[in-house]
Amino acid sequence: VEFAQTPFALRGGLPGTTDRLRLWMEKLADCVNKKLIQAKPCAAVLMFLDAPPPEEDENGVLQKQSNFRPECELPGGALEIKITEWSGDWQKELKTKLLQLAVKPEEWPSYVSLVDDGDCKLIVACREDGYPYVVHVDED
Repeated sequence: VEFAQTPFALRGGLPGTTDRLRLWMEKLADCVNKKLIQAKPCAAVLMFLDAPPPEEDENGVLQKQSNFRPECELPGGALEIKITEWSGDWQKELKTKLLQLAVKPEEWPSYVSLVDDGDCKLIVACREDGYPYVVHVDED
């Protein structure tokens, strides 16, 4: 029922096949994220797609996936942090990460370079409540 409006790609490399496949995969991801697919078929899909396993802590408990990749130091000492997900808690996670790195909120705009998955540069600034917000950098 979920895929009725999103048919799978046609065979033979006909025009539009890539777009149909992309839309079908987006629909599949949406169904998985909304937990509309039961556990066993979902596991089969993830195994077929060779999805990476979730990380575990030292006690074998599954860890929540981070919104960010590990930071790297840029020439001049600034940090570049790549955001991979914009889940609901990205601000809290970024604030915690920056405070663990001992970066003061007033230094965020000049000391931290945030890059999204599309390699768009973002400026990180601090709201009055102490949480970060981001602004796209115009590179023109």
